[in-house]
Amino acid sequence: AEIASFTPMDLPAIVDALLDFAPNPADPPPASFADPDKGDWERMQDLIQWWLDRMATVPHPLQEKVALFWHGHFATQYSKVGSAKDMYDQNHLFRTAGTGSFEALVQQMSLQVAMLIYLDNDPNSKGSPNENFARELMELFTLGVNQYTQADVVASAKAWTGHNVDYNVEPHVYRFYPERHDTTVKSFMGTAQNW
Repeated sequence: AEIASFTPMDLPAIVDALLDFAPNPADPPPASFADPDKGDWERMQDLIQWWLDRMATVPHPLQEKVALFWHGHFATQYSKVGSAKDMYDQNHLFRTAGTGSFEALVQQMSLQVAMLIYLDNDPNSKGSPNENFARELMELFTLGVNQYTQADVVASAKAWTGHNVDYNVEPHVYRFYPERHDTTVKSFMGTAQNW
């Protein structure tokens, strides 16, 4: 039926229709998220089915294709994150911010709980910086290989100390812990300051 509706249209009108980012229906999480009898693994399975159904049925599927693209680019997985709600929140971010500024999306994703957990920035603290998030942020997500030095990775890891996850609340939230942050001057990409 969708293909038949495009048949009488000229090519520019078809492209406009396919690239239409008019609002899709709201995206509340699956009903199982509110069911106290459902375990988190069951919620995650419901979330996967919910998203597949959504991709196939919303009136403007390009929004979901963009969310899927960013999900592949900023890769995370439930087996490490361990929370269907955190995975849903990341999915929602990609859906709502995925067509805007890349810089803004990277900044929002960098403070997103599922990403902080997946790339080990949740325990990142002064005196024991974890380089995983800092390295992947540059290598996989933004700059590419050979565009930074190991010293840049170390400086970035120190700059990201204290940007952690608060596990004391449900759902989990991003929290900056100033007492965990390395406040020393760090030289990153040739600029020395307290990043």
